[in-house]
Amino acid sequence: MARTTRIKVTMLFPIFDNDGNPFDEKTVDWWRDALYETLGGAYNEPGQTLGHWEDYTELCRWIVAVVDEEALDKIYAFLAEARSRFRQDVMYLDYHPVTFDLIS
Repeated sequence: MARTTRIKVTMLFPIFDNDGNPFDEKTVDWWRDALYETLGGAYNEPGQTLGHWEDYTELCRWIVAVVDEEALDKIYAFLAEARSRFRQDVMYLDYHPVTFDLIS
């Protein structure tokens, strides 16, 4: 067993714009491509969840990944671009060290 320590990140992305409309295909395609590139194709999408922020409730995509600490700068840049494209005031990110085993 080889124990590994990395950083676990959780991000939430809105599914609908502030008027309740789904984002256009161009925005969603950009998001999928940029997410894949940013996380090196290794992430989980546990599903959709309701996010509550101040007076807003929105349906979000929930993304979880385990990355090297060096990836955080790339994730911040990705989220800054996503904030602009999704027209959000803020984007949610939490991260913390995680130790895991790959059992074979």
